[in-house]
Amino acid sequence: MRQEDMAQLQVEAWKTTIQVQQHFNEIEWKIRGLAVTLLTAVVGAAALAINDKTDVHVFGFDVHLAAVLLIAGLVGWCLFYFVDQIWYHRLLIGAVRHGERLETLLGGLVEGFGLTQRISRESPYVFHLFGWHPPLHSRHKMQVFYGVVALLLCLLAVLVQIGT
Repeated sequence: MRQEDMAQLQVEAWKTTIQVQQHFNEIEWKIRGLAVTLLTAVVGAAALAINDKTDVHVFGFDVHLAAVLLIAGLVGWCLFYFVDQIWYHRLLIGAVRHGERLETLLGGLVEGFGLTQRISRESPYVFHLFGWHPPLHSRHKMQVFYGVVALLLCLLAVLVQIGT
C-alpha cells in the first residue's frame, strides 16, 4: 500500500475515533440528564409524602413513605452511576486512548493532530485544599457528582424517618 493511501486510512480512522468519543460522551450526558430527572421526581414525590404523613409497613417496621421513596430513588441513582461510570465511561476511555495512539502516529506525519491528547491534558481539575493538590480526573468528578447526591438522599431518608 502506498504511503499516501496509508496516511488517508489513518486520518479516516482518527475521524471515526473522534465520532465514537463524541457518541459515548453524548450517551453519558443523556444518562446524567435522566438521573437528574429521576432525582427531581423522587424528591418531589417525597416532599408530597411528607405532607401526607403516610407510613408503610416494611419488614415489620413502620417507615415513612417519603423515606421509602428516597431510598428507592437512591437505588435508581446508584443504577445510573453503574451505567454511567462502570459501563459507558469505560468505553469512552477506550476510545480516548485509541485516539491518543492515533494522534501520536499522525502527529509525526502531519501537524494539527492532538485534540484528544489536549483534552486529556486539560480535563483534570486540581483542587487546592490546605496544601493538598489532588487532581480530579473525569472518573473522580463523576464519583463526586453521584456520591454527593447519594449521601444527601441517605441523609434525607434518615431525617424524614427520625423527624416523623
